[in-house]
Amino acid sequence: MKKTESNNLLNLHGIKFYRSGTPILDGIDFQINSGEHWVLLGRNGAGKTTLVNLIYGSVWPTAGRINLFGETFGETPLQILRNKIGILDSSQQESALQKSLTVYDVLLTGFFHTIGFYRESNAWEEKEAERILEENGFGAKRNQLFRTLSSGEKKKILFLRAMCTSPEFVILDEPCSGLDLTAREEFIDFLDEYKKNRNFTSIYITHRIDEIPPFYEHAALLKSGKILFSGEIKEAFSSARLSDLYDRKVEAENRNGTWVAVTERK
Repeated sequence: MKKTESNNLLNLHGIKFYRSGTPILDGIDFQINSGEHWVLLGRNGAGKTTLVNLIYGSVWPTAGRINLFGETFGETPLQILRNKIGILDSSQQESALQKSLTVYDVLLTGFFHTIGFYRESNAWEEKEAERILEENGFGAKRNQLFRTLSSGEKKKILFLRAMCTSPEFVILDEPCSGLDLTAREEFIDFLDEYKKNRNFTSIYITHRIDEIPPFYEHAALLKSGKILFSGEIKEAFSSARLSDLYDRKVEAENRNGTWVAVTERK
């Protein structure tokens, strides 16, 4: 394995991605340091999901280089890198999960880095799954079918599933999609409480600034496959930058840790 000289956890260098000759990502340079929490903010179709798929190794860049955990993609077996990543992508995970899985089963699959059961669990994994459910208020729902949970509960279990192996890097891809206001706020509170006693690095992908947990302090703005800005979240959320990102006048306010976007109606 060839290690990079950088101490950054993630480095994207000159990333380009074309689909059928159309540029989806065009010249992405971006980096995340260990222990940082980043928001990737962009409108629908900006290229956010493609960028996530590149970071996870689901697709390969047309041009450019990806370094993760000091290793260069293409020079290190991807599974070695994926084993250090936790991912919550409910749009794909919920539909792919086997319908007969209980809450306990779904959490247990996180130790396998698979969506379903493809091997026997061991005693340590089973004990850990029990502990995680109990510590996070889901002990009583252990044997309930996952598909019968509320939307908010499903998101929480999928997050715990992503975190069960204590990954070094966590990807949260549109985690609040499909949640009503109450469920969304409960999920964000759940993330914020979970973070208080744990150290990890993460990237949170969204198109709404009011869905961002309060502990996120960095942001990258993605528009039409290009990074408009990356840096401190307060700088990213200036009126000029957000107005450019959304193509309309936007003012951002932080109200007790919650970002709020104020727009002018036409």
